[in-house]
This record gives sequence, structure tokens and C-alpha cells, in this order.
Amino acid sequence: GRYIEALKVLENYDSLYSISPEEQGIFSITMAQIYRQLGDIESEKHQLIKSACSDLQGAVREYVALRELAMLLYDEGDIDHARRYMQCAIDDANAGGMRGRSIEVATIYPIIEGAYLREATLRVKLLYLLNFSVVLIVVFLALFLVYYARQRTKLATLNKRLHRTNIDLQQSNQITTVYVGRYMEMASLLIDRFDNWRKTL
Repeated sequence: GRYIEALKVLENYDSLYSISPEEQGIFSITMAQIYRQLGDIESEKHQLIKSACSDLQGAVREYVALRELAMLLYDEGDIDHARRYMQCAIDDANAGGMRGRSIEVATIYPIIEGAYLREATLRVKLLYLLNFSVVLIVVFLALFLVYYARQRTKLATLNKRLHRTNIDLQQSNQITTVYVGRYMEMASLLIDRFDNWRKTL
């Protein structure tokens, strides 16, 4: 339980001696377990990755690091990577004839697989929802374009009517001006006649 002292011993060992690739997996997983006890998740993850890489490069099939890394990623919510790593651990345990490891992994794998399937189902539902939303937006857009086209047609018709009405008003104004001019001329002539008549009287 003296994790800090154990960590110092391992760090000193790492700096004093060169660790062989075969020992790297065991060394890193031991460091990861110490970091887990200290609550340093990022360092634990880093050491698990080093151990898993070492085991995979050395073709060691009885490893723990990849399984533990999968569980850590599962706890963090990275279900896709957790499932892939756990599947790799199962395949390697089965290929290596490691019955004990296969049983250990098989007890955890259904949990991760179930979470993966739930996430996949949720993704499919979200995809359907997204597709439905896109179709709905396209339908609304099509309806809006039809409505817009109709409104433009109505507006064009109203503009034509307004133009005709303006033309009619201009003609009416011209006629009114002519009539007013003639009326003024007639009134002027009548005034002149009445004036002449008055003078004659």
C-alpha cells in the first residue's frame, strides 16, 4: 500500500537499467496499477497503452493491459475503442488457447458490447431523426418556394394592374386638363360677351 515509494522505486529502476521489450509490458502495467491506486487516470492510461503496445509488438497473447485499457475507456465513455480493444483481447486469448483469460474477458465483454449496441441504436435513431428533419426542412423549403412563386406572380399581376391604372389616370388627367382649359376658354368668351352686352345696354 506504499504506492508513492513503489513508484519511486520503479522510476529509479527505469532510469538505472534499460528495460527489455519483453519486460516493458509487465513494467508498464505495474506502473499503471500504481497510478490507479494514486488516482492519476491519465498516467494510468499512458502506462496501459505502453504495456499493450509492448505486448502486441512482442506477440504476447496473455496480456492484461489491453483489457484494462478497454475498461478504462469504457468508464470514460469511449465505447467504440473499448469494444475494439476488448474484441482484440478476446481474439488473442482464444488464438493463444488462454482459457482463463478468455473467461475473464468474456465476463466483461457483454457489458461493453451491450453499451456499444445501445450507442449504435441511439446513433441509428439520431440518424433517422436527422434524415426526417432534413426531409421536413426540404418539404418546408419547397412549400415556401411555391408560396414565394405564387406571391411573386400575384405581385407581378398587381404591378401590371397598377401600371394600367396609372396610365388610365394619366389619360384621365390629360382629358380633365383639356376640359378645364375648354371650360375656362368658354367662360372667358361668355364673360367677354356679357361684358360687351352690358356695354351695349
